[in-house]
Amino acid sequence: MGVSVGIVFSAGAVAAFNPCGVALLPAFIAYLMGGQEANWTKGVQAGIMMTLGFLSIFLPIGLLMSIFKEIIGSYLSIVVTIVGIFLIIAGLLMLFGRELIAIKTFQVKKGNNQAWSFYIYGIAYAITSLGCTLPVFSLTVLSALVTGDLIGGMIRFVAYALGMGLVVTAISVAAVISRQFIQAMIKNVTPFLHKASSLLLIGSGIYFTIKFWPF
Repeated sequence: MGVSVGIVFSAGAVAAFNPCGVALLPAFIAYLMGGQEANWTKGVQAGIMMTLGFLSIFLPIGLLMSIFKEIIGSYLSIVVTIVGIFLIIAGLLMLFGRELIAIKTFQVKKGNNQAWSFYIYGIAYAITSLGCTLPVFSLTVLSALVTGDLIGGMIRFVAYALGMGLVVTAISVAAVISRQFIQAMIKNVTPFLHKASSLLLIGSGIYFTIKFWPF
């Protein structure tokens, strides 16, 4: 069995604070609201639609990974060990302030349908986060690969998407009420979560490497 669903959920929550997207989130929400009266339900709607966007990306990937597990078969232990070592290296680099992969931020234009715009934003956010938080996402992939069945693997990708969704929903609600507050919060919390994610990667990488060594 891989790491717990709770850890994967936490990894998704941490990944939501990726530098490619989270800095733009409060401004984008304010832009879509168009100066409308602040209401926390609008923030919840935005978070739900973005979460659906996340699921539209991560569920197909989860299905592919579960199928891929059957294809690699006897090579699974080697793959898991190699990726486990990659997680350790990536975690150490992050711990000392190095970025493994840097991707430019993205822009999503406002559409006529507000809910649809948030859904598209969720898809863009999810795709970009795959590059900005590749090591963290690799933890989810590994956990899905080593779990015993298709459903277990899919559940982990759903948990990852819901972890991101919970965070962006909370940010959306806060941003609708006070954009200045949430921008300050993101600035203060992101460095801490960056360190936390590096430790998560190192610990998980050690776990997978020891568990599957020597293949």
